[in-house]
Amino acid sequence: MKNPITNRIEAEMMQWKAKEQRLAGLFSASVLESRDFQKEKLAHFERILQRHPAGLASDERTTLRMLRAEKRGLERKLYPNLVFRLMRRAVIKLFQPAIDGKRELRMASQERDLHETIKKMGLHVPKAQIGKKLRTGFATFDVPVSQYTMQGKRADFRLHFALDNRGDFQLSQITAQHQHDSKTLNQSFDAQHYPELTANQVINLMEGRAVLSGEKWLQLDLNDNDQDGNYRMKQFHPGYGFDLQKMLDQWPLKEMKKPELKQQLIAALQAGDKVQATLELRGEKKTVDLLANPQFKQVSALQDDGQKLTAGQAQGRQINFRQQKSLAEKPALKLGKRNGLSVG
Repeated sequence: MKNPITNRIEAEMMQWKAKEQRLAGLFSASVLESRDFQKEKLAHFERILQRHPAGLASDERTTLRMLRAEKRGLERKLYPNLVFRLMRRAVIKLFQPAIDGKRELRMASQERDLHETIKKMGLHVPKAQIGKKLRTGFATFDVPVSQYTMQGKRADFRLHFALDNRGDFQLSQITAQHQHDSKTLNQSFDAQHYPELTANQVINLMEGRAVLSGEKWLQLDLNDNDQDGNYRMKQFHPGYGFDLQKMLDQWPLKEMKKPELKQQLIAALQAGDKVQATLELRGEKKTVDLLANPQFKQVSALQDDGQKLTAGQAQGRQINFRQQKSLAEKPALKLGKRNGLSVG
Protein backbone atom coordinates (compact mmCIF):
# COMPACT_ATOMS: atom_id res chain seq x y z
CA MET A 1 0.00 0.00 0.00
CA LYS A 2 1.36 3.45 -0.92
CA ASN A 3 2.38 5.81 1.86
CA PRO A 4 -0.34 8.45 2.33
CA ILE A 5 0.41 12.12 1.66
CA THR A 6 0.86 13.79 5.06
CA ASN A 7 0.26 17.33 3.73
CA ARG A 8 -3.53 17.63 3.90
CA ILE A 9 -3.68 20.63 1.55
CA GLU A 10 -1.56 18.79 -1.00
CA ALA A 11 -3.75 15.68 -0.69
CA GLU A 12 -6.92 17.66 -1.47
CA MET A 13 -5.24 19.46 -4.36
CA MET A 14 -4.13 16.11 -5.76
CA GLN A 15 -7.74 14.94 -5.60
CA TRP A 16 -8.80 17.93 -7.68
CA LYS A 17 -5.94 17.33 -10.12
CA ALA A 18 -7.06 13.71 -10.55
CA LYS A 19 -10.61 14.94 -11.21
CA GLU A 20 -9.35 17.32 -13.91
CA GLN A 21 -7.41 14.50 -15.56
CA ARG A 22 -10.48 12.24 -15.60
CA LEU A 23 -12.62 14.95 -17.16
CA ALA A 24 -9.90 15.79 -19.69
CA GLY A 25 -10.19 12.22 -20.93
CA LEU A 26 -13.94 12.59 -21.38
CA PHE A 27 -14.31 16.10 -22.77
CA SER A 28 -12.40 18.59 -24.91
CA ALA A 29 -9.82 20.92 -23.37
CA SER A 30 -12.21 23.85 -23.81
CA VAL A 31 -14.56 22.36 -21.18
CA LEU A 32 -11.88 22.63 -18.50
CA GLU A 33 -11.31 26.28 -19.47
CA SER A 34 -15.02 27.10 -19.43
CA ARG A 35 -16.38 29.62 -16.95
CA ASP A 36 -18.63 27.02 -15.29
CA PHE A 37 -15.74 24.67 -14.63
CA GLN A 38 -13.51 27.49 -13.37
CA LYS A 39 -16.26 28.52 -10.93
CA GLU A 40 -16.40 24.94 -9.67
CA LYS A 41 -12.63 25.02 -9.22
CA LEU A 42 -12.83 28.27 -7.26
CA ALA A 43 -15.52 26.81 -4.99
CA HIS A 44 -13.29 23.78 -4.34
CA PHE A 45 -10.36 26.02 -3.40
CA GLU A 46 -12.60 28.01 -1.05
CA ARG A 47 -13.84 24.80 0.66
CA ILE A 48 -10.25 23.74 1.31
CA LEU A 49 -9.43 27.15 2.83
CA GLN A 50 -12.53 26.97 5.03
CA ARG A 51 -11.67 23.48 6.29
CA HIS A 52 -8.10 24.32 7.28
CA PRO A 53 -8.02 27.73 8.94
CA ALA A 54 -5.56 26.73 11.70
CA GLY A 55 -3.59 23.92 13.32
CA LEU A 56 -1.45 23.21 10.26
CA ALA A 57 2.10 21.96 10.02
CA SER A 58 4.80 24.19 8.49
CA ASP A 59 4.69 22.47 5.10
CA GLU A 60 0.89 22.71 5.06
CA ARG A 61 0.96 26.42 5.87
CA THR A 62 3.27 27.01 2.91
CA THR A 63 0.95 25.08 0.60
CA LEU A 64 -2.03 26.98 1.99
CA ARG A 65 -0.39 30.36 1.20
CA MET A 66 0.18 29.23 -2.36
CA LEU A 67 -3.42 28.07 -2.58
CA ARG A 68 -4.68 31.46 -1.36
CA ALA A 69 -2.66 33.17 -4.09
CA GLU A 70 -4.03 30.77 -6.70
CA LYS A 71 -7.55 31.32 -5.40
CA ARG A 72 -7.22 35.15 -5.57
CA GLY A 73 -5.96 34.97 -9.15
CA LEU A 74 -8.81 32.72 -10.21
CA GLU A 75 -11.33 34.93 -8.40
CA ARG A 76 -10.05 38.06 -10.20
CA LYS A 77 -10.25 36.22 -13.52
CA LEU A 78 -13.87 35.18 -12.95
CA TYR A 79 -15.00 38.40 -11.24
CA PRO A 80 -12.83 41.30 -12.48
CA ASN A 81 -15.10 43.90 -10.85
CA LEU A 82 -13.64 44.69 -7.39
CA VAL A 83 -16.98 45.75 -5.91
CA PHE A 84 -18.61 42.50 -7.02
CA ARG A 85 -15.73 40.48 -5.52
CA LEU A 86 -16.09 42.26 -2.19
CA MET A 87 -19.86 41.74 -2.15
CA ARG A 88 -19.40 38.06 -2.99
CA ARG A 89 -16.96 37.61 -0.12
CA ALA A 90 -19.37 39.35 2.26
CA VAL A 91 -22.21 37.01 1.25
CA ILE A 92 -19.98 33.95 1.74
CA LYS A 93 -18.95 35.23 5.18
CA LEU A 94 -22.60 35.86 6.10
CA PHE A 95 -23.58 32.28 5.31
CA GLN A 96 -20.42 30.70 6.72
CA PRO A 97 -21.97 29.72 10.11
CA ALA A 98 -24.76 27.85 8.31
CA ILE A 99 -22.20 26.13 6.06
CA ASP A 100 -20.12 25.14 9.10
CA GLY A 101 -23.22 23.81 10.87
CA LYS A 102 -24.18 21.71 7.86
CA ARG A 103 -20.64 20.34 7.65
CA GLU A 104 -20.68 19.39 11.32
CA LEU A 105 -24.01 17.58 10.91
CA ARG A 106 -22.51 15.62 8.03
CA MET A 107 -19.45 14.78 10.16
CA ALA A 108 -21.70 13.52 12.97
CA SER A 109 -23.64 11.38 10.49
CA GLN A 110 -20.40 9.97 9.09
CA GLU A 111 -19.18 9.24 12.61
CA ARG A 112 -22.33 7.19 13.34
CA ASP A 113 -22.13 5.36 10.00
CA LEU A 114 -18.47 4.39 10.41
CA HIS A 115 -19.02 3.34 14.02
CA GLU A 116 -21.86 1.07 12.81
CA THR A 117 -19.64 -0.34 10.04
CA ILE A 118 -16.96 -1.27 12.58
CA LYS A 119 -19.58 -2.66 14.98
CA LYS A 120 -20.99 -4.94 12.25
CA MET A 121 -17.50 -6.38 11.85
CA GLY A 122 -17.63 -7.45 15.48
CA LEU A 123 -15.06 -4.85 16.56
CA HIS A 124 -15.32 -1.90 18.92
CA VAL A 125 -13.80 1.54 18.46
CA PRO A 126 -15.05 4.53 20.50
CA LYS A 127 -17.05 7.07 18.51
CA ALA A 128 -14.79 9.85 19.78
CA GLN A 129 -11.78 8.16 18.21
CA ILE A 130 -13.55 7.92 14.86
CA GLY A 131 -14.67 11.56 15.10
CA LYS A 132 -11.12 12.71 15.79
CA LYS A 133 -9.87 10.85 12.72
CA LEU A 134 -12.63 12.34 10.56
CA ARG A 135 -11.75 15.88 11.57
CA THR A 136 -8.04 15.66 10.72
CA GLY A 137 -8.89 16.73 7.18
CA PHE A 138 -7.12 13.87 5.44
CA ALA A 139 -8.77 12.09 2.52
CA THR A 140 -7.77 8.75 4.07
CA PHE A 141 -7.19 7.52 7.62
CA ASP A 142 -6.57 4.28 9.50
CA VAL A 143 -8.15 2.92 12.67
CA PRO A 144 -6.15 0.28 14.59
CA VAL A 145 -8.06 -2.23 16.72
CA SER A 146 -7.20 -5.59 18.29
CA GLN A 147 -9.35 -8.58 19.18
CA TYR A 148 -8.75 -11.82 21.02
CA THR A 149 -9.96 -15.07 19.53
CA MET A 150 -11.85 -17.77 21.40
CA GLN A 151 -8.55 -19.61 21.75
CA GLY A 152 -7.03 -16.60 23.51
CA LYS A 153 -4.95 -15.55 20.51
CA ARG A 154 -4.63 -11.92 19.52
CA ALA A 155 -5.48 -10.58 16.08
CA ASP A 156 -4.52 -7.02 15.13
CA PHE A 157 -6.59 -5.15 12.56
CA ARG A 158 -6.01 -1.90 10.73
CA LEU A 159 -9.14 -0.52 9.08
CA HIS A 160 -8.48 1.83 6.16
CA PHE A 161 -11.09 4.47 5.32
CA ALA A 162 -11.10 6.71 2.22
CA LEU A 163 -13.33 9.35 0.68
CA ASP A 164 -15.57 8.14 -2.13
CA ASN A 165 -16.74 10.16 -5.15
CA ARG A 166 -19.59 11.67 -3.09
CA GLY A 167 -17.23 12.94 -0.40
CA ASP A 168 -18.24 10.28 2.15
CA PHE A 169 -15.78 8.04 3.97
CA GLN A 170 -16.06 4.32 3.28
CA LEU A 171 -14.16 1.30 4.57
CA SER A 172 -11.74 0.55 1.72
CA GLN A 173 -9.36 -2.07 3.10
CA ILE A 174 -8.85 -4.38 6.06
CA THR A 175 -5.34 -5.45 7.01
CA ALA A 176 -4.87 -8.11 9.66
CA GLN A 177 -2.01 -9.75 11.53
CA HIS A 178 -2.62 -13.03 13.31
CA GLN A 179 -0.55 -15.75 14.99
CA HIS A 180 -1.41 -19.26 13.81
CA ASP A 181 0.57 -22.51 14.08
CA SER A 182 3.64 -20.60 15.35
CA LYS A 183 3.55 -18.34 12.29
CA THR A 184 2.75 -14.63 12.03
CA LEU A 185 0.30 -14.18 9.17
CA ASN A 186 -0.39 -10.86 7.43
CA GLN A 187 -3.22 -10.35 4.99
CA SER A 188 -5.06 -7.47 3.31
CA PHE A 189 -8.70 -7.67 2.23
CA ASP A 190 -10.36 -5.28 -0.23
CA ALA A 191 -13.48 -4.17 1.64
CA GLN A 192 -15.22 -3.28 -1.63
CA HIS A 193 -14.76 -6.83 -2.95
CA TYR A 194 -15.60 -8.47 0.38
CA PRO A 195 -18.03 -6.04 2.06
CA GLU A 196 -19.63 -8.56 4.41
CA LEU A 197 -16.52 -9.91 6.15
CA THR A 198 -16.49 -9.81 9.95
CA ALA A 199 -13.41 -9.86 12.17
CA ASN A 200 -14.15 -13.47 13.16
CA GLN A 201 -14.41 -14.50 9.51
CA VAL A 202 -11.11 -12.78 8.70
CA ILE A 203 -9.43 -14.78 11.47
CA ASN A 204 -11.02 -18.02 10.25
CA LEU A 205 -9.82 -17.33 6.71
CA MET A 206 -6.29 -16.68 7.98
CA GLU A 207 -6.38 -20.03 9.75
CA GLY A 208 -7.21 -21.72 6.45
CA ARG A 209 -10.92 -22.33 6.92
CA ALA A 210 -13.63 -21.52 4.37
CA VAL A 211 -16.18 -18.73 4.88
CA LEU A 212 -19.47 -18.01 3.12
CA SER A 213 -19.56 -14.34 2.07
CA GLY A 214 -22.72 -13.32 0.24
CA GLU A 215 -23.41 -16.22 -2.12
CA LYS A 216 -19.84 -17.44 -2.57
CA TRP A 217 -17.47 -19.42 -0.41
CA LEU A 218 -14.01 -17.94 0.22
CA GLN A 219 -10.84 -19.70 1.32
CA LEU A 220 -7.24 -18.47 1.43
CA ASP A 221 -4.55 -20.59 -0.17
CA LEU A 222 -1.90 -20.44 2.57
CA ASN A 223 0.64 -21.99 0.18
CA ASP A 224 0.37 -19.34 -2.54
CA ASN A 225 1.20 -15.62 -2.26
CA ASP A 226 0.70 -12.84 -4.77
CA GLN A 227 3.26 -10.13 -5.60
CA ASP A 228 2.13 -8.04 -2.60
CA GLY A 229 2.65 -10.91 -0.17
CA ASN A 230 -1.05 -11.62 0.28
CA TYR A 231 -2.36 -15.17 0.19
CA ARG A 232 -4.46 -15.80 -2.89
CA MET A 233 -8.20 -16.09 -2.36
CA LYS A 234 -10.05 -19.12 -3.70
CA GLN A 235 -13.71 -18.47 -4.50
CA PHE A 236 -16.46 -21.05 -4.94
CA HIS A 237 -19.65 -19.66 -6.48
CA PRO A 238 -23.09 -21.31 -6.29
CA GLY A 239 -22.52 -22.93 -9.69
CA TYR A 240 -19.55 -24.83 -8.27
CA GLY A 241 -22.02 -27.19 -6.63
CA PHE A 242 -21.23 -27.15 -2.90
CA ASP A 243 -24.43 -27.55 -0.86
CA LEU A 244 -23.63 -27.35 2.85
CA GLN A 245 -26.97 -28.63 4.14
CA LYS A 246 -26.95 -31.52 1.67
CA MET A 247 -23.47 -32.50 2.88
CA LEU A 248 -24.56 -32.30 6.53
CA ASP A 249 -27.52 -34.56 5.80
CA GLN A 250 -25.02 -37.33 5.07
CA TRP A 251 -23.91 -37.36 8.69
CA PRO A 252 -25.95 -38.93 11.57
CA LEU A 253 -25.73 -35.77 13.66
CA LYS A 254 -27.76 -35.14 16.78
CA GLU A 255 -27.86 -31.40 16.01
CA MET A 256 -29.52 -31.92 12.61
CA LYS A 257 -32.60 -33.36 14.34
CA LYS A 258 -33.38 -30.11 16.17
CA PRO A 259 -34.25 -27.07 13.98
CA GLU A 260 -32.67 -24.52 16.32
CA LEU A 261 -29.38 -26.40 16.67
CA LYS A 262 -29.40 -27.20 12.97
CA GLN A 263 -29.56 -23.50 12.07
CA GLN A 264 -26.79 -22.70 14.57
CA LEU A 265 -24.62 -25.45 13.11
CA ILE A 266 -25.10 -24.22 9.55
CA ALA A 267 -24.50 -20.57 10.51
CA ALA A 268 -21.31 -21.40 12.41
CA LEU A 269 -19.89 -23.45 9.53
CA GLN A 270 -20.78 -20.67 7.07
CA ALA A 271 -18.83 -18.24 9.28
CA GLY A 272 -15.77 -20.49 9.01
CA ASP A 273 -15.89 -21.81 12.57
CA LYS A 274 -14.76 -25.26 13.57
CA VAL A 275 -17.89 -26.64 15.23
CA GLN A 276 -18.24 -29.39 17.79
CA ALA A 277 -21.12 -31.76 17.00
CA THR A 278 -22.35 -35.16 18.14
CA LEU A 279 -22.58 -38.30 15.99
CA GLU A 280 -25.28 -40.79 16.97
CA LEU A 281 -24.98 -44.40 15.82
CA ARG A 282 -26.48 -47.58 17.27
CA GLY A 283 -27.22 -45.87 20.57
CA GLU A 284 -23.67 -44.57 20.98
CA LYS A 285 -22.50 -40.96 20.79
CA LYS A 286 -19.23 -39.49 19.60
CA THR A 287 -18.07 -35.87 19.52
CA VAL A 288 -16.39 -34.63 16.35
CA ASP A 289 -15.23 -31.27 15.02
CA LEU A 290 -16.81 -30.23 11.72
CA LEU A 291 -15.36 -27.96 9.02
CA ALA A 292 -16.91 -26.75 5.78
CA ASN A 293 -14.78 -27.87 2.81
CA PRO A 294 -16.31 -26.35 -0.34
CA GLN A 295 -13.32 -27.11 -2.58
CA PHE A 296 -13.91 -30.85 -2.22
CA LYS A 297 -17.69 -30.42 -1.85
CA GLN A 298 -17.83 -32.02 1.56
CA VAL A 299 -17.98 -31.43 5.30
CA SER A 300 -14.78 -32.57 7.00
CA ALA A 301 -14.89 -34.17 10.43
CA LEU A 302 -12.04 -34.57 12.90
CA GLN A 303 -12.14 -37.08 15.75
CA ASP A 304 -10.85 -36.07 19.17
CA ASP A 305 -7.41 -37.52 18.35
CA GLY A 306 -7.14 -35.38 15.21
CA GLN A 307 -7.89 -38.24 12.79
CA LYS A 308 -10.26 -37.56 9.91
CA LEU A 309 -13.58 -39.35 9.73
CA THR A 310 -15.53 -39.90 6.52
CA ALA A 311 -19.31 -39.74 6.13
CA GLY A 312 -19.26 -43.42 5.18
CA GLN A 313 -17.51 -44.35 8.42
CA ALA A 314 -19.93 -42.20 10.38
CA GLN A 315 -22.85 -44.05 8.79
CA GLY A 316 -21.64 -47.28 10.31
CA ARG A 317 -18.76 -48.61 8.22
CA GLN A 318 -15.46 -49.00 10.14
CA ILE A 319 -16.38 -46.42 12.76
CA ASN A 320 -14.06 -46.44 15.76
CA PHE A 321 -15.46 -44.95 18.97
CA ARG A 322 -12.28 -43.94 20.76
CA GLN A 323 -12.18 -42.58 24.27
CA GLN A 324 -12.88 -38.83 24.25
CA LYS A 325 -9.98 -36.41 24.72
CA SER A 326 -10.00 -32.59 24.89
CA LEU A 327 -8.54 -30.45 22.14
CA ALA A 328 -7.03 -27.75 24.30
CA GLU A 329 -5.02 -26.11 21.54
CA LYS A 330 -7.87 -25.56 19.08
CA PRO A 331 -11.22 -25.91 20.82
CA ALA A 332 -14.25 -26.08 18.56
CA LEU A 333 -17.53 -24.26 19.02
CA LYS A 334 -20.31 -26.05 20.85
CA LEU A 335 -23.90 -25.56 19.88
CA GLY A 336 -26.01 -24.49 22.83
CA LYS A 337 -29.78 -24.38 23.01
CA ARG A 338 -30.04 -21.36 25.31
CA ASN A 339 -27.06 -19.16 24.52
CA GLY A 340 -26.27 -20.02 20.91
CA LEU A 341 -22.56 -20.57 20.47
CA SER A 342 -20.13 -20.99 23.35
CA VAL A 343 -16.53 -21.99 23.73
CA GLY A 344 -15.94 -25.63 24.52
